[in-house]
This record gives sequence, structure tokens and C-alpha cells, in this order.
Amino acid sequence: MTTRPAHPSAAAAAKVVFRYGLAFVIAGLIVLALLVLLGETSIGAVVTGGVFGLALVINDTWQNGRSPAPAFAGAFKGGVYLIATLATVGSSGSTVWLGAFGLLGYMVGARYVAQSARAAPSTKKRRLWPIALVGSPFAYVLLHYWSTLTLLAAAVLALWIVRSLRLMQSDTPSVEASSGLRG
Repeated sequence: MTTRPAHPSAAAAAKVVFRYGLAFVIAGLIVLALLVLLGETSIGAVVTGGVFGLALVINDTWQNGRSPAPAFAGAFKGGVYLIATLATVGSSGSTVWLGAFGLLGYMVGARYVAQSARAAPSTKKRRLWPIALVGSPFAYVLLHYWSTLTLLAAAVLALWIVRSLRLMQSDTPSVEASSGLRG
């Protein structure tokens, strides 16, 4: 039985993960196909959804010890963002792509920070670039969509990130510290 340690479903065998993942991808593609038939979205949403969905299932199934770089996992999350846009709007503009790259940056930074939190205390190295990546979506939102509500939401999320990073400063490994950063 192949398991995937340090993952919420670590006890699941690879073939079970593949079976359920593929079932969810097919269900999502059926919903997207129905939306195409109703004229609510384009065929591009179905194709993009299928490609990203299958890639995600393959990654989740065979990541035991062979996990791709954090950028690969972040690209999946950004892909979901793009698929949602294609399904609802039918096209993607620069704002959507910038949002997807912001999500990618957040995921890369959060995954790097989470991995360093699990590292042995003697090997922990504090680098600023992952923290900058975690904060990149906030900078974009505050620069382009300034309002009291966005300022409040960004402040709450920034406080959560600071709290998680402070928990990581201790020499004892803490699952709680990095779990707040994962998407």
C-alpha cells in the first residue's frame, strides 16, 4: 500500500486517491459540459478543467516522495482560479491572470514556509522571499482595489500570517504554525 505522508489523507492508497480524484474530475467536467450546452460557458472551460483536473489527480496520486516543486502545486491552485473564471465569464483578462499569479505566489510561499516549519531546528533557515510571496496577493489587492473592506480583509489575513510565522519561531515543530498558511 502506497501512502502519502504529511498529507491530510496520508492513510489513503494511491489507487484510492486516483479513483476518487478521477471521479471528481469527471463530475466537474459533466457540470461544465452541461453549462456549455446551456450556453453559459465556453468549451475552453471544459478543456482547461480536464487538463488541470487530470494533472492534479496524477500529482496527488504519485506524490509520495516525488512531490513536485511548490510552484507546481501553486500552479494547480492558479489553474482552478482560471477555470472558475472561464466557467463563469467565458474569458480571462489581465486581472484574472494577475490574480492567478498572486495565488501562485501565495501557495509557493506558504508551502516553503510550511516545509521550513517542519524542518529540524538546526536546519531552519529564515528567508524573506517566501514571506514576500505569501504577501504578494495582499499588495496587489491593496494597490488596485483600495477600500475600507479590502483594507480590513487584508489586515485580518496579515495578522493570521504574522501569528503563524511567530509560532514557527519556536524550536519545537508545530503543525498548527504552518497549517494556517496552507490553501
